[in-house]
Amino acid sequence: MMEKVRTKELARYKITSVEAWALFTIRYLGYPCTAADISKRMDREHSTISALLLRMNKKGLITRTKQEGTKNWHIKLTEKGLSKAIEASKIETIHNALSVLKNSEKRIIEKLLMAVFEKTSSQLITRNLLFKDN
Repeated sequence: MMEKVRTKELARYKITSVEAWALFTIRYLGYPCTAADISKRMDREHSTISALLLRMNKKGLITRTKQEGTKNWHIKLTEKGLSKAIEASKIETIHNALSVLKNSEKRIIEKLLMAVFEKTSSQLITRNLLFKDN
């Protein structure tokens, strides 16, 4: 249900939830980053991310600059992409859902979610190190 509400919320900004996730990821990684960097961070297949980045480039959310001497592209947010990332980060859906809680309860949830996030992140990093593509 939350996903449906979030999808509707993002539709106002004319982006999908996966595009929002990619925008956040690119913003987090900074410039320069590559499709491989984004793929690892989002834990998605490289081909899936490449197709996503092509669509985002056509929408004017990112630019792709060919790296000399390689087959890689540097990915950078455009002003439009950065603006959409900022708009999408408001996450009104979650704020509205959490509005029934006291601040102390929100801090407890935040602490618990950070513990889960840190554990998941460390597992993804370990997995990426152990199962690198050859």
